[in-house]
Amino acid sequence: LSMAKKFSVVIVGVVLLAVASSLLALLSTWRVGGLFAKAVTENLPSIRAASELETALLLESRALRSFVLDAGNREWLEEMRRAEQDFHAWMAEARTMAFTSEEAEIVDRLENVHRAYQAQRQEVVVLCTAGEVEKSKLLLLQGVTDLYRQVFALCEDYLLVNQRNANQDAEHAERQIRLHTCMVLVCAGMTVTLGMFLLRM
Repeated sequence: LSMAKKFSVVIVGVVLLAVASSLLALLSTWRVGGLFAKAVTENLPSIRAASELETALLLESRALRSFVLDAGNREWLEEMRRAEQDFHAWMAEARTMAFTSEEAEIVDRLENVHRAYQAQRQEVVVLCTAGEVEKSKLLLLQGVTDLYRQVFALCEDYLLVNQRNANQDAEHAERQIRLHTCMVLVCAGMTVTLGMFLLRM
């Protein structure tokens, strides 16, 4: 090859490597941006929904216990009703955010167990209102408490699944960054090599 052709080949190689490095950088930014967008739009709202479900459930339980211990003071029923509304609102949010079959299954079980919890809780209210305080306490300590624990455990399951998904997305993003960084460094090294070769021509 003549000097001019060698020079042209080297110049084209440098340009192609520079373009490849830029494209890899753009690809990395796009892929990582997509993973973080998924975390913001899917995982974080789901984690918040799970946390709010647990908070609403705790408020429901506290109001019911206070109602029984406070001789049937109906102000606690109003607080329980508000907490129950919050629970259902966040349940709807969790249902919307259930993007995987595993999440959807947990939400289904959560709705069923919470429905049973509501029924038992209402029995406690009826007994206490009718003056059957000891019976209401017994039901509260046995059936209601057991169902409460099941509901809370399912809220925790939903939270842990979404935390696991968020961690997996973060790990995937880190792997993508490392891979594309290595590829860009290789291209940069080849560009420098061709540039030094060009200077010696």
